[in-house]
Amino acid sequence: VSTRHYVEKINILGNFTTIEEVVRNRLIVDEGDPLNKILYNKSLDNIRSLNIFKKVSGTIREGSNQNLKEIDINVEEMPTGEISLAAGVGTSGSTIGGGILEKNFLGKGISLNTNLEISESSIKGQFIYSKPNFAYTDNTLFTSLKSTTTDNLGDFGYKVSELGFSIGTECEQYENLFFSPSIRTSLEDLETN
Repeated sequence: VSTRHYVEKINILGNFTTIEEVVRNRLIVDEGDPLNKILYNKSLDNIRSLNIFKKVSGTIREGSNQNLKEIDINVEEMPTGEISLAAGVGTSGSTIGGGILEKNFLGKGISLNTNLEISESSIKGQFIYSKPNFAYTDNTLFTSLKSTTTDNLGDFGYKVSELGFSIGTECEQYENLFFSPSIRTSLEDLETN
């Protein structure tokens, strides 16, 4: 007769920047559940899929009695952000710009992408925010704000400004089948002389 083992405790180790909740949200096996090696391995794979850790490993060890097991999940943090700067000169003039891309903003697993580009006649900016497991629903909330202004009043007699906003969510309807509704709206203003 095989003995059924239960998960007594799950310890998250090595997360100095990332809050523990981000890792625990990816676990399929939880404290008090029967120990299932397939779900345990899938939980480790879910943590790896965040792409915010250099290394993820797990250890199962004895608990406080023979029917209980403790799980230690070891993660190794890695840099998750990028800063970019750009400059260029072409036939339409010179351009400078930059941006920030962060996959683990504030250690909460939030994805943040911002960029700004300035040229002699235009300014373009974008801000994209994505929060996984929004309000503990297992759904991702994403929103973006985009602004573009092109000023050609002196050369061609017009100036165009556009401001756009979007909000949406993504949820898993069935295993590996996602539903992602979103609403996008924009306001465009044309000024002429």
